[in-house]
Amino acid sequence: MQRDVPGFTRNAIPILTAEGVKAVTIGVNGGSAPPGVPKNTPFIWRDEPSGTELLTVLHPGALQFKEYHLTQV
Repeated sequence: MQRDVPGFTRNAIPILTAEGVKAVTIGVNGGSAPPGVPKNTPFIWRDEPSGTELLTVLHPGALQFKEYHLTQV
């Protein structure tokens, strides 16, 4: 979970997956331009060069917390 940040680099995907992370939620900072991806809807974020991917949820309101129950990733 990452909150109140202006961005999250795709380069983190292979590092996180190597450590066993399967999913991330990111709170989009209200002072930053929102990325052009689904909001409050899970999607697969792929790093093509490494072939790794993470289940990802972006949501507006950087300091808000929304609980997601993932039964199988």
